[in-house]
Amino acid sequence: MKKLYLLLFTFLASCMLSFAENTVGHFFVDLSDKNVAAVLAVQYLQDNYSVDNLSEFKLERDYTDDLGIHHTNYKQYYAGVEVEDALIMVHSKDGVITSINGCILETAVSPDATIAQLRQKNANGGELMVVSKPTPNGTEYVLAYKVFDASQMADVYIDAETGEVVKIVSHINNVTSSAYTMYNGWKSCETMEYGDYHLLVDESRNIATLDATNADPNLFTAFNDSVEKNLYSEDVVFDKADNVLQRYISGCKLVTFGSSVCSYSKISGITVTSTPNTDWYSSLLPSFCVSILDNSNNVLYTSSTFSRFDLPYTIDLSSYSIIVQEGYQVVVWETKSGNIGNAIGVTSHLDGKYTWGSSSTNTKGSFTLVNTLSDVGSPAIQAHWGMKETYDFYSNVFGRNSYDNKGALIYQFINPKAEGAFSNHDLPYSAFAYYNIVLLEDYENLYSFMVYGLGDGSIMRPVVALDVMAHEFSHLVTAFNGNGGLTYQGESGALNESFSDIMGFSVENYVLGDDDYLIGEDVMIPVSNLRSMKDPKQSLDGKDPNPDTYGGKYWVDPNSSTDHGGVHANSGVQNRWFYLLNEGGSGYNDKSDLYSVNGIGIEKGRLIAYRNLTTYLIPSATFADARTGSLLAAADFYGKNSAEYQSVMNAWHAVGVGSAYDPSAIEEEEAEQENIAVYSTSGNIYVEAQEPVNISVYTTDGSPLYYAEQTQEAEFNVPSKGIYIVKAGSKNIKVEVQ
Repeated sequence: MKKLYLLLFTFLASCMLSFAENTVGHFFVDLSDKNVAAVLAVQYLQDNYSVDNLSEFKLERDYTDDLGIHHTNYKQYYAGVEVEDALIMVHSKDGVITSINGCILETAVSPDATIAQLRQKNANGGELMVVSKPTPNGTEYVLAYKVFDASQMADVYIDAETGEVVKIVSHINNVTSSAYTMYNGWKSCETMEYGDYHLLVDESRNIATLDATNADPNLFTAFNDSVEKNLYSEDVVFDKADNVLQRYISGCKLVTFGSSVCSYSKISGITVTSTPNTDWYSSLLPSFCVSILDNSNNVLYTSSTFSRFDLPYTIDLSSYSIIVQEGYQVVVWETKSGNIGNAIGVTSHLDGKYTWGSSSTNTKGSFTLVNTLSDVGSPAIQAHWGMKETYDFYSNVFGRNSYDNKGALIYQFINPKAEGAFSNHDLPYSAFAYYNIVLLEDYENLYSFMVYGLGDGSIMRPVVALDVMAHEFSHLVTAFNGNGGLTYQGESGALNESFSDIMGFSVENYVLGDDDYLIGEDVMIPVSNLRSMKDPKQSLDGKDPNPDTYGGKYWVDPNSSTDHGGVHANSGVQNRWFYLLNEGGSGYNDKSDLYSVNGIGIEKGRLIAYRNLTTYLIPSATFADARTGSLLAAADFYGKNSAEYQSVMNAWHAVGVGSAYDPSAIEEEEAEQENIAVYSTSGNIYVEAQEPVNISVYTTDGSPLYYAEQTQEAEFNVPSKGIYIVKAGSKNIKVEVQ
């Protein structure tokens, strides 16, 4: 059994925290064969490991899932100060612990002030915590204040002693993409009838899809000074946060089927039907070109320069996928020596026929052109339908009620301005989910939403494809998984992105039957995908390759400043694991390891992934933790050492995380368990061991009954019939006395 190392705190007389070089210990302990009573969890830790009396573990969560497995989570504190990411997760069944996993702070850093002094120094309104700090030599831990900065939509950690920023953890999870509009044709949506209008509001699912074109993004900066400074004033926090969101919503348009954000068309060609002969056949031949601008004056297309040709003449645009909204412009330019000169005429209509009068002294007369248009659907309706399908997937497959499992309102903002709080995001080439969770005494204040850009029609289409919708929604599911989410940085951030890809693909597969394992294939124009789960190295058709092996080719250092430590790139490792788990495969990975995986199908694969995300992962989870959690999930559903369990293990081995399944190791483990025998007859418990061990007997509520030191045989007469716990050496064994 691997030893679980707990942090030994030294408390000085001056009430100063004193720590040594710091790391965080991620651990997993399999107790399925030890018969440790769940009520003895804390006592088990105290009996086996050294814990300072000022170090405590507070109950964070206590529930029984639909498989009958009980889960109890404990947060680590020292002298009342929370240790970031330090979480112990105890799993038990029928009153006996099956496993414990989590993260324990093993060492930390010593400030020069007492805890009381540090609390008094706090001028930022933040919470004092022990937090991780990346350094060139690894991760260190310091005392810092956690402050929410709404202008960045991020938690800012400020060193309690120096005032320096330790790190910034974003609350926004990004997927770079863009929108094309209506990738699945016109779909029926649940809407709200209002007079003669149908608003994109789904009351049964609490989904509201809003046009944010004219909303003020600077409103979110008002949130900066409210939440973290007022944790103990519930009305202030809730009212202020709610007011900000409502003010932003009030600046949006309620989308109807006739709204401009719904009216999209595709230009397939422009035909020159007539020109004045006096100009066309004169010695001064008119040269011109045609360009198409969107309703924000961005150029979507510019033709070659044309001079004399036979009429009618058609410029074929069918291969360009030029998508326009009401208010777009078709411009005819006078050209000289290949350079665009003066604009001759501009139109911004959708009626399909345009006539321009001359506005240039060098060109006379007018052109008559026909613009060929066809409807291609609506990004807003696509988003509304896509979120309905995503909601139903989570409800039907996992029994989940909205992203928080409590029926939270789902806000979607289409086409926001890239200003203020959104200025750090590459709109319109982005979709992202924003979340903020404020835990108060009697309720959770939920302040979360999703944002979608509309693309440019040349690089990306509108960012509202079904897998993108599900990807962003799944970021909120992760944030509200009940265990603190997954920190959007380094390995945990890569897992965060990967779980969104896994669920994004799973929704698309569930709704449409797609099995291509591609992400963002509908929104990308020059390439076939944004990311490939089957072959991460072919993401963006190989132009932006992601690793398919932990630490292998294209792996990004999780401690680097690139993309929060490579959260998008390194997601390819678990993405590839998910593909192999479902579909199977064999070969060599980047570490030259030979692997072979039998596929178990997407239905089982997505169940294992979802259970891992919501049951076994702590906020700072690593890929090794994800492997452990997925094995626990597979064991919960299908049994330890089942075919599914073996495939989970082999798929992780295929991507460079852990060893392959080894049946001989299992047999050896089972043989080891036979070294101690416990049985009962007629009110007595008998213990036999091959070597001398300490033996204790407890009731199931943790009360000690008997103790025998260093013996190979022992007999205990128990006071009544029932179940007892025998601790013999390192083993804990449950025995029933008749």
